[in-house]
Amino acid sequence: QEGAAAARRVYAGFAVAAAGILLAVLQMAVASGEAVPFLEWNQARLVSVLGKIPSAVFPGPPTGLVAWLKSTWPEAVYSTAVLVAVAALAAVALVATAAFHRRRPLALALLLGPAVGLLVFFYVVYPGHLRHYGFVSVALLVSVWGGRYLTGSRLPPGRQRRSRMERVGGGLLVGILALHAVGAVRAVVIEVERPFSQAQRAAEYIRANGLESLPMIGYPDFSASAVVGHLSPRKRIRYVQGDREGSFVRWDAARMDAGPRGAVGKVVMRRTGALAARTGGKVLMVLGDRSVVPPDMPDPPRLLAAFTGAVMKGEDFFLYLYETPVGGARVPGAGGGDGRP
Repeated sequence: QEGAAAARRVYAGFAVAAAGILLAVLQMAVASGEAVPFLEWNQARLVSVLGKIPSAVFPGPPTGLVAWLKSTWPEAVYSTAVLVAVAALAAVALVATAAFHRRRPLALALLLGPAVGLLVFFYVVYPGHLRHYGFVSVALLVSVWGGRYLTGSRLPPGRQRRSRMERVGGGLLVGILALHAVGAVRAVVIEVERPFSQAQRAAEYIRANGLESLPMIGYPDFSASAVVGHLSPRKRIRYVQGDREGSFVRWDAARMDAGPRGAVGKVVMRRTGALAARTGGKVLMVLGDRSVVPPDMPDPPRLLAAFTGAVMKGEDFFLYLYETPVGGARVPGAGGGDGRP
């Protein structure tokens, strides 16, 4: 009866987890036709997803070596090498984990289920960043550490005899946790030396100089939204991507219309000019990338402040004041007035 009660508790836990996953999927779902799934084969995307796994489990990768390989090896050779190396590591890790859990199939499922699900999500829906891949490490920790409770043995975990593989696996787990501790200390040191984001400083400058009442336009949207979050709860900004107002970012197909990289600057200035024409002639530009301001335009916006040195890429900010040019001078290379390239 004790075993049956324990099994019911385990299954109840799985039911709660499944319900949470379902609710998360429903919350993230967007209207039909707006999602941008990557269902086609994309080797570069697969390399990017798989290449982040070792860094998630073993923090502190040799970035200098990776940069050197990227700069010296042809792209096709580098991508193939990454795929082969990660596949080999994954195969070794899978065999070692399967051997460690040879008497614990449920514990192995606790690792493979979340890990495979996350990798499919990263490839199909959202590529994610290194911090998202940390959930693979969490799955590994739950599987190896908590898996001892899923042996099916009637002996309590502390009295079960550990095999050599289990002892080796326990030592590897401690080693991985030690590496994570070192990585955490390094992250804290970097955070003390440099801010993670300059969004708060940019927002403080906007409030201190009475600029919050001006119409605002931001690019890229995920950077500009961080600044808006530090302003008045009612403040809205016009995002270049999607050409619409809001505070948070809507991750749908409409935000992908800013054009190819070489044309983004023209789109930014064209939509800024259109917003200024509708709202009285002045617009505050909140940019996470100052290169989108064309240096050759006749009446460039005035740089008010720059906040650089953030740890996170894309979290430096440049505030520009755009004023409608006298005589209505146009942005170089501007086309029609629909705001599209």
